[in-house]
Amino acid sequence: MTSLARANEMIRRLAPWECCFALDDSGTGANCLTYLNSLPCARVKIHGCVVRDILTNPRSEATVRGIVERVRALRIETGAESLATEAIAAKLRNLGVDCAPGYAFARAELLDAILKSLAQDESERMHRRDLQI
Repeated sequence: MTSLARANEMIRRLAPWECCFALDDSGTGANCLTYLNSLPCARVKIHGCVVRDILTNPRSEATVRGIVERVRALRIETGAESLATEAIAAKLRNLGVDCAPGYAFARAELLDAILKSLAQDESERMHRRDLQI
């Protein structure tokens, strides 16, 4: 980010549309706390490099715990990247992380495949509904 003032102005201008913003890659940058204190964000996303070894590295666990405690005091949600296993999911849940997408739940898919699947599901739902009429 090059300008906190410009970022704040953009967020202010988008406020009427009820847009929410997330602070990405928390736990990796020197300016993270400055951004957290200066920008009205709804969620802080914890970087995957901190999450990946949370089960084996006490420093990573302490970093996640510190981020969660800090942002919870500010009434901001937490998210985490690189959720690879159920064990990591359980640890993050235990530490109070609010959401965490990742391979522990589903593999990444191409958007076209997802849209095709959703269209097929909707078509089947509508067909079942039409048969009930």
